[in-house]
Amino acid sequence: MTDAEAIARVQYDSWMERVPLALENMSVHEIETAWASAISTGDGRSGRILVVERSGQVEGYCAVVFDRNGKMCHIVGLEVSPNCRRSSLGIRLTNAAADLAMSAGMDEMTAWLGRDEIAAQHLLLSAGWTLTGAQRTVAMESPAQERHEIEFLVSLSESL
Repeated sequence: MTDAEAIARVQYDSWMERVPLALENMSVHEIETAWASAISTGDGRSGRILVVERSGQVEGYCAVVFDRNGKMCHIVGLEVSPNCRRSSLGIRLTNAAADLAMSAGMDEMTAWLGRDEIAAQHLLLSAGWTLTGAQRTVAMESPAQERHEIEFLVSLSESL
């Protein structure tokens, strides 16, 4: 299995459990194609995709993008397989992302989470992240699929 296939499977399984409407017009193959493109075009200077494996199988990923002008790192994707949640994989991924961002010279890191993603919000808050108060709505194919998100921030100059 390729990295793109493994990451796509984690994303698809996670979204199927949390936001199945978002997958109405999307297949795991389409997700895999998008990941394959992101992996093949990435040079590592603008961001990275981190994965966590258990017994040789990808069980989670964290995709980060660097904004070098603002010295900011953005988590643009963070998923853990549904059967591996509450097993510290999410915190391991966010800590690895923070380490990567600090080594790349970033000062802060942000993440947008769905308002209904309570477990993920608790994970970030318990790791020292703060809620900024910023909100956004991500449009989807239909209004019923809109995603309402809130922003979290962590300073990388303070210990996590």
